[in-house]
Amino acid sequence: MLEKLDRVLELLAERERTFEELKAETSLSEETLNLVIDFFVAHDFATKDNNLIRLTDSGRKLLEL
Repeated sequence: MLEKLDRVLELLAERERTFEELKAETSLSEETLNLVIDFFVAHDFATKDNNLIRLTDSGRKLLEL
């Protein structure tokens, strides 16, 4: 599962993405992807504005670990 979390972070590090783009690029179920995004937003690793998800500075630092 950690590999999938890393993959979402890597995709968001490239550029902001919509939920649908992330779903297509990760092959995660809608439910799982919602949980991942909610986790990232709750811990300030990403922001969600309508359907657009962006990585925060904290998310970029997490990706460097």
